[in-house]
Amino acid sequence: MTTAKTMAAEALFPMLSVFHSISGQPLQAVWQIYTEGSLDRLVLDFGQTSLTVIADENDDSMDLLVANTIVPRGLGDVDLSDLTPWQPFIGKPFG
Repeated sequence: MTTAKTMAAEALFPMLSVFHSISGQPLQAVWQIYTEGSLDRLVLDFGQTSLTVIADENDDSMDLLVANTIVPRGLGDVDLSDLTPWQPFIGKPFG
């Protein structure tokens, strides 16, 4: 018998599975990335791997992507690591 909880878990698994690859890794930095003057993404740097939260302005949704870390170098990119709410989490393991 399929329950509502099972259906919800199956629907959310593809999106939430990205968190497994960064589980236990310490957060090293957080960046805001701007494209054409708009905040486009937030990058949580875990060393060799980063979790990127990408805004989709067409439907006000977010996509999650785990990839190799590339240090942002754009002129408008902002390092948020020393700011609230991120600063207390720097150096702490994810999850």
